[in-house]
Amino acid sequence: MRLLLLFLVACTGGADDPSDEVFVPSIPTSNCGGPVYDWAPMDRMGEVVYWEPMLEASIQPVGIEALQQSAGMELVEEVPYGTKAYRYRYVTQDRGEVVEATGMVAFPDTQGEPLQTKTVLWLHPTVGFSDECAPSANGLEHAVPMLVGASQGYIVVAPDYLGMAGLGEPSGMLHPYVVAEPTAIASLDAYRGMVELATGTSGPQLGVEPNGEMVIWGISEGGFASLWTDRYQPHYLPDVNVQGVAAIIPASDIRALAQHGLSTFGDTTWGILAMFTTAHAWFGRPGELSDALTDEEPAYLASSLEDLLASDCSPTGFEGADSLNAIEDLYTASFVEAVQSGDWQAADPFSCYLDAATLQGSAIPRESSSPVLFVVAEEDELAYAGTEREGARKLCEEGQPIEYIECDGADHVDGAVETLRYQWNWIARRLEGEPWLDGGSCQIGAPMDCETLMD
Repeated sequence: MRLLLLFLVACTGGADDPSDEVFVPSIPTSNCGGPVYDWAPMDRMGEVVYWEPMLEASIQPVGIEALQQSAGMELVEEVPYGTKAYRYRYVTQDRGEVVEATGMVAFPDTQGEPLQTKTVLWLHPTVGFSDECAPSANGLEHAVPMLVGASQGYIVVAPDYLGMAGLGEPSGMLHPYVVAEPTAIASLDAYRGMVELATGTSGPQLGVEPNGEMVIWGISEGGFASLWTDRYQPHYLPDVNVQGVAAIIPASDIRALAQHGLSTFGDTTWGILAMFTTAHAWFGRPGELSDALTDEEPAYLASSLEDLLASDCSPTGFEGADSLNAIEDLYTASFVEAVQSGDWQAADPFSCYLDAATLQGSAIPRESSSPVLFVVAEEDELAYAGTEREGARKLCEEGQPIEYIECDGADHVDGAVETLRYQWNWIARRLEGEPWLDGGSCQIGAPMDCETLMD
């Protein structure tokens, strides 16, 4: 809408009319030693180039109830609406170039009655690193939160992320896993694409339109994505009002997680390995991947991991993977020493990737005070609880209002599952403008039994 108004005013103003200026993001781009670039022109961002109905996800209320039960995700008890869902391909940008990305959107089925409503931006957990893994290419498997949200009367936007083209031409790239800029930008442009679908004459014309208010909701990688999308939103999509951010088992302090993962072998060790590999590709491959990753038998990680991540949505079963059970099997000794000691200059450019993905102390200014639900799992071996607990504390010190919940004895998956109903209840309260009971107290309390949250 802002771009349209600027265009109309420009058409009626003089040659020196300041309205001739097209909106440009006011924040720096990221390069970490790769090619330098500026933001691409904003006039096409969010343009929908193709859309199609998701017939399998256009469901009546009784179907939504059954879908919840079969997926073990009983978020709501009442289902006032059926849903109409669509896959779409839209314009976004990547390292200064205009590109296309894909996603899904679900609308409440109002049977033709006009409705202005709020939006939920659903950001999915890790499902892979390539096009074939995109949620929009896999039917209902990853669509349950989207459909439940639409059944409650909201529009739900579900981007696939860059490098995961679920329909149309291949993306031609590896998904940049836990890389802030491409994750946030493609997600915000997915919202723009939804607006065009909802309000344009070339869309499905359901009569359901967004009112400019939104809650961002993400789990695991989606938790990382939700925090960063909120951080970029005032700079990149300023006309939207974000009323809350549900960041569930997120990775927020990536530099601290790397130090943990390169000191204690476990899930974080592997997660940071994937992050380094995909970030190295996204930043233009400055330096050598073999400066950080081992390149020895049996896996030859520095030489082969990009291809392995692109070849399978669960790429950990490659030959020789079972024998990689120590940090030194994955990372070079000199790199491990540099990260453990905090010698970040010696770890460059990989330390730059970490800094660019770390929310605490980011160079992207925090201009949003959106309420944040920050859920941590005490026994999480991926988004390590010790690191994320301290990460939440640092965000509080920076002024972010946070409701912190840590699930007693829960691992990464349990922390998400045990809090599902509470997550949706929290989101619904933000969407309906109800009081925030915790009020963003930033109390980093003791772990609790999260299964009792809704008692």
